Amino acid sequence: MNDDKVATPKLEIDGSNWGTYHDRMHLILHSCKCGDHLTLATLTATYQTHWLAIDAGQLQAHWESNEILVMSLIASSLLDGIFSLVKNKVTTCSVGHAEEEI
Repeated sequence: MNDDKVATPKLEIDGSNWGTYHDRMHLILHSCKCGDHLTLATLTATYQTHWLAIDAGQLQAHWESNEILVMSLIASSLLDGIFSLVKNKVTTCSVGHAEEEI
């Protein structure tokens, strides 16, 4: 991700806007080449093809760095009631699954 500001949608506490929220977050994260973080908990071959300039030794660190950025983006888009339900999840993927269950 870069330093550009992104307007993040807010997920309503009752999940009534889940479809729109989900689609916008997917669009935002895919535009930043971080879409794999939503569905997978570990480094993927697809991810490796997005970041060809990074050697294999640094790729895992790059994944972890982007995982932190994606988690921060998602956390900033959640109202307090939902955030309290997902704050202890350790991967972006697990947060996404928890959001779907709300």
